[in-house]
Amino acid sequence: MTSQDTSRPSRRFLVGLLALVTAAFAGAGALIAGMPSAQATPAVPAQPPAAAEAPASAPASDGPALVLQLEQRVKANPDDLDSWQMLGRAYTVMGRQEDAVKAYRNIVRLKPDDAMAHAELGRSLGNANGRKLNAEAEKHLDKALALDPGNVMAHALLGRVALDRGQPAVAKKHFEDALEHLDTSHPFAQQLRQAIQIADSAASSPSK
Repeated sequence: MTSQDTSRPSRRFLVGLLALVTAAFAGAGALIAGMPSAQATPAVPAQPPAAAEAPASAPASDGPALVLQLEQRVKANPDDLDSWQMLGRAYTVMGRQEDAVKAYRNIVRLKPDDAMAHAELGRSLGNANGRKLNAEAEKHLDKALALDPGNVMAHALLGRVALDRGQPAVAKKHFEDALEHLDTSHPFAQQLRQAIQIADSAASSPSK
């Protein structure tokens, strides 16, 4: 099951750089899948909530060249928001986590009041930290919820933080809030349902 799931990001990349928006929740899914007792959880949802439909206009072989073009654009114009956003998604899918953090830091710099920018930066910081959410990542996830209380990614990842801290009730509330703001048919919804079950099990287990 795991080997099948982990191949999904590379397959998504085949549709070209313009379709990288479909990987927006890949990092969140991987972080959720890393929870204790969540080995059976699918690693990456097939498509994020409200993802924009993008044409398969660029073959995979063009990906590195397109990324290079975007890097040249932001070097010439550090305030090129669109290019930073595409780079953040591209780096995430390509596994270039430190570069993704840099991209999302710039997006937050340019859009400090954008909830999703803070959520994506928090996710990227976690990915770059061995899929462990550190204090800075948590700060940005908290900021995302302050700006948008219904941010699915922030709730899901903060639920992971709470579960790691031995706070299953807090974790369950975050997972339930995330699920409430997500289409029930979305692939990520099943991960959230499983996360809620994990939190319930943790809450009912006797303390050691």
